[in-house]
Parts: sequence; structure tokens; C-alpha cells
Amino acid sequence: MVKGKKKTYLCLFIAALLCELLVFNIRSVLSLFSQEREYPLENMITENAEALGDGYYRLDREAGGGRFYLPRSGGLGDDFRSLRLDIELPQAEDSAAARSGVLDITPMLRDEGHTDYVQLAEHVYREDVPASRYMYFYGGGGIKAVVLDMLPSEGEIIRIGRIAVNPRYPFCFSAVRFLMILSLLFGAYCLRPGSTIWKGDAGSVKRETATAVLLGAALLLPAFILNGADGYVKLPHVFMPYQKLAEALDAGSLSLLEEAPAALAELQNPYDYTERTAAGLEPDTDYLWDTAYYNGKYYCYFGVIPCLLFYLPVYKITGAHLRDDIMIMAAVMFIYAGLYMAVREWKKRRSPETPLGYVMVLTAMCFLGSGLMGILGWPDAHDVPRVCGLAFCVWGLFLWQRGEGLKGLGRYAAIAIGSLCMALAVGCRPNLALYSLLAVPLFISLKDKKPGIKTASVLLLPYVPVAVLLMAYNALRFGSITDFGFAYNLTVLDCTHIAVSPDVFFTGVFEYLFRGPVMSPVFPFIPGDAFAKQDPFGQSTFYYTRCYSGLIAANPFVLSVLWCFRRKKKEKTVLWLLALSALSMLLTVFLAGVAYNYMLDFSLPLLAAGALAVMRIREEAAEKGGEGLLRAVLLILFVACFVYHMCFLFVSPLEQGNTELWYKMYHAFRIL
Repeated sequence: MVKGKKKTYLCLFIAALLCELLVFNIRSVLSLFSQEREYPLENMITENAEALGDGYYRLDREAGGGRFYLPRSGGLGDDFRSLRLDIELPQAEDSAAARSGVLDITPMLRDEGHTDYVQLAEHVYREDVPASRYMYFYGGGGIKAVVLDMLPSEGEIIRIGRIAVNPRYPFCFSAVRFLMILSLLFGAYCLRPGSTIWKGDAGSVKRETATAVLLGAALLLPAFILNGADGYVKLPHVFMPYQKLAEALDAGSLSLLEEAPAALAELQNPYDYTERTAAGLEPDTDYLWDTAYYNGKYYCYFGVIPCLLFYLPVYKITGAHLRDDIMIMAAVMFIYAGLYMAVREWKKRRSPETPLGYVMVLTAMCFLGSGLMGILGWPDAHDVPRVCGLAFCVWGLFLWQRGEGLKGLGRYAAIAIGSLCMALAVGCRPNLALYSLLAVPLFISLKDKKPGIKTASVLLLPYVPVAVLLMAYNALRFGSITDFGFAYNLTVLDCTHIAVSPDVFFTGVFEYLFRGPVMSPVFPFIPGDAFAKQDPFGQSTFYYTRCYSGLIAANPFVLSVLWCFRRKKKEKTVLWLLALSALSMLLTVFLAGVAYNYMLDFSLPLLAAGALAVMRIREEAAEKGGEGLLRAVLLILFVACFVYHMCFLFVSPLEQGNTELWYKMYHAFRIL
């Protein structure tokens, strides 16, 4: 048996090695038989490009850049298939807030199959990305001429040092890419239908733990590698709400230490963006953007708990600020761990015959589909309270489930700590208070509506200190114990006047649930659209950003919840998860609008409901002999879910934050 496993692992290793050597280096293999030669630069024909000598050209930006003709007779030859360009961009700037150091090249091709030039896909060149120097052409018959339209991201000067025809492509063995391929093959082997994880119980605690760690590494390690690669995101950190709040609290102030300009107080409505702009006030220059403004002072309207528990202690102890991306990464790790434990606990208590494979796959699908991968792809301060609140929520629900099945002191300790976690979640994101109502299906029986004085006390008492803290914090700032300051936000919308109309409902439900996923053959494989727009449905005004895909459309396993409605005995926890998720979504739509990262407030409960329903369906399928079909369908959905949602690591403004890293990845995914 051991020898058989060793052979299997060796085969997986060899397959990953061959994939790296022959698939991702196919260009190098194909170019082994190429005869590389120089293209005489003097044979180029230029347009809108003034020759300055020594290979320098001044391009006409007003005309859209310079045009360079490379005819076959000038040196391309009859066997032309590829080019290597050695171009310098002397006026390039390594800007941390914009796409920089890039030369956009639009090629056009005329071959024996076309009498006119055919425009090809844009090629992006960057000096420090070697793979970008190579361009490949596949014409219909012999290629007669190539035209290259060039436009640099900065300046108008380029220097063409050398052009090579049919160059030898350098061999590149990427250890990271090889390990990624190997891990994917190993994961596919572990999840194969005949694997032991689909048979019976999970086995030992060590085996379960190892499985959970490996699954977490597969989901989180790519994001961690990206975050540490070459500085990852180089955008200047202007929006630092929790860091500014930590400084204020350390100085004994509830308001931020920056003084608001008198010009804001003179405005008739300082929350109106158009009025601020008309008065000549510029965001982050004349006033703090995305900050609560009240009675002439700035406040952080984000939940205070992350600052009290993490940002303020780090600032007090070290004198340095905690980075938002580190906070987000840590919180997401805890979300994954809590989610895995919660699904495992549900399986242990309510569906003990469920194999480990279902726990693994359902946990991964909930984690991926929730929207967390997009947040990991671009760690942003706005998402800190979301991920922190969600981390407290999943651990609170796990501990509640754990306590439900225990007796004595252990029961009350688990319930109390779970309630404290749920209370802290409210201090991160107030709308997460809805999920505290999940205590009802967990602890209140339909037959006996009294959960017991002790249980009720243990459930409620941990909320008291957190609630008192939050109410006092709100009252001291805004004069009301229930006012968290969101309405006083200085941003695009005037949040003191929120439009409520049927248009909002239809648009929100479509975007959040039913918009279909869109894929592209070009990295990052999901076309992004992150700009705010007006309501496309009607004439109401609200914040609207087109979502990449709806929760149900991108995670069809959620439809398994429909099974709950056909059973005589309803699964009340699933129904409660559905109801609370729907209520949270509607509140988000009407109070905040539509944006992909807002999904995090209600996505996990909806996905969790689908996961729990799948476990119940498995029980019926096992009884009727249809578990094999269910497992096959689930694995197909998991693979699609994994491939699609992992792309969200790259659907971000990374191109503007770290152009070099972006195009290294962009060209690494181009096989042909």
C-alpha cells in the first residue's frame, strides 16, 4: 500500500514537472529550431515618429503614438513568426498610484490571407519584465508586413535598441508555478471519487487537522505570496481610518486629531459632494475623504472594536501603526478556521455519517464564494471592519454550536465566549447584529420555548459590557446611543438623504444574486468594472457598482436550500440562515447600495445554508443509492468554483499599485 502511494506521488511529481517544462515553456521548446536574425532598423518605415538619432524617436501623443512598419522585404523573411523588442523608455516614471513604465503596442498584420491589415490584440511592453519583449504572430499564410503602433504611458520618447526576428525564447523554470501545479494535482488526487475522504468518518484528529491545514494553504497561500511579492501594493496610504483613530484615542480624544477646515462649516450642506466641489474643496487636500464630519470635527465611522483590540495596542506598544493588509490577512485566516470548525461541528452533531470530503469541499466553496478572495486580492481599509466582524461571527456561531452539545461548565463557557464573539462582531459592523438571532434556532425549542434561566443569562450577559461601551461611545460623539455616524460621511453620496425606491430593490437583487459570471481568455480572466454608475433600472439615485457575479449564479450549489422547503420536517437553522441573509441583503441594498465587497455582509450565511442543505441531501441520497451522483456533481461545482473565484485575487487595481508585478503575472499566464 505504501509503495503504491509512493508511485502515485512520484507520478504526480513527474506530471507537474512535465507541465512546467513542456507546457509553460512551450515557446522555448518551439523556438529551439528558429534561426534568429537582426532586423535592420534603417529598413523600418515610420509615421508620427520623429527620428532623433541613435535609435531615439519622439512619438506624437496627440496622434495616438508612433507607427512603425516592418515589411517582409525589409528583413522579416518568409519564415517570420516572432519578434524580440529591446526598447528603452527614458521618460518612464515608477509612479505608485498609476499605471507606469509601460509601452502599449498595438500590432497589425497583413498576410497572404488578407489584403488589408488586421488589428491584433494589444501587447503591453515593460522593460523589467523580460517576457514582455517577445511577440508572436500566427498569420493566414506567409506574413507580408507587420505594423506596430506604440504609445508609452509617460512622455513621448522611446529608444529602439534592437529588433530580432524569430528569436530564441529563454527557458524559465518557475519554482512557484511548479509548486502550484503540484499542489493542484495533489489536491485533485485527494478529492478523487475513490479517495478515503469520501468513505466513512474523517479518522483521527491529526488527520482532520492536517486536512484542514492543507486546504487552508491551498486557499490562502497564493494571496500571502502575492502580498509579500515585491511590495505587492505600492499605492500611497492616504485613507487610514483606524490608524488615525488609534492616534486620537491614544491622545485621549474621540474625534480625529486633524482639524476640519472652516469652509466646511460655512456650507449649507457639507455632506453634498457637488456643493463641496463647487466651493473649491478637494478630497484629501482640503478635507478628509470618507470620514464622518459632525459639529466641526472629524470622526471615524467604522466600528471601534478592531481599533481597541488590535490597532491601538500595536500603536501603544510599538509606536508604529498596524498595516491594514496584515490585519485583513490575519482576520481572513480566522474566518477560514472558524468556518471549517463550524461546518465540522454541524457535521459532528447533526450529520455524523457525512464523510470528511464533504466538510472540505463545502467549507472551501463557502469560503471562495463569499467574496473574500476579492478582498485578499486588494486589501483595503474599508474591508477591515467587515472581515473582523465576520471572523467574530463565525467563531461565535461555532462556539454556540459547541456549547449546544456540551453539559455543565463547559457548555456555559462555550456559550458565553460565543456570545462575546457575536457582541464584538456588532462593534465591528453594526448590521452583523442580525446574526445574533441565530441563537433562537440553536437554543430555543419549538416544544419548550424557555431555554432556561442559566442558558439565557449566559447568552445575554456578554452582550452587556460591549453594548454599554458602544452606546457610550456613540453618545459621546453624536449625542445618541444608536448613532454610529455613517450618515455624516463625506463621500460621493449625501448619506443624510437616502433614496428608497423599487428600482433599488430590483437592481440590488439582480446584482447580488443573479448576475451571471463573465470570463475572459486574457489574464486576469475576469473583466473588472469597478466604477460607480447611476441606477440602470430606473431614475432613482443610489450607489451602484456593477458586481462581477451574483451569489447564486456563481455558486449554484446554494439552490440545494430549495430541498428544505419540500420536506415535511423543516431544517430550521437553514431557514433562519436564509431569512437573516435575505434581510441583511435588503438592508444593504436600501441603506448602502450595490457593490461587490458589500456582499460579505450576507454571503456567508446564504452559502452556509446551501452547505448544510447539501449534507441533509447526502443523507437521503445515501439511503436511495444516489450518493455517487451527488458527489460527482458536487466535485464538478467545486472545480468550477475554485477556478473562477481564485481569479479574484487578480481582479483589483494591482495594475495601478504595482505595475511590474502585474505584468510579470500577466505574461506568466500567456502560454502561446
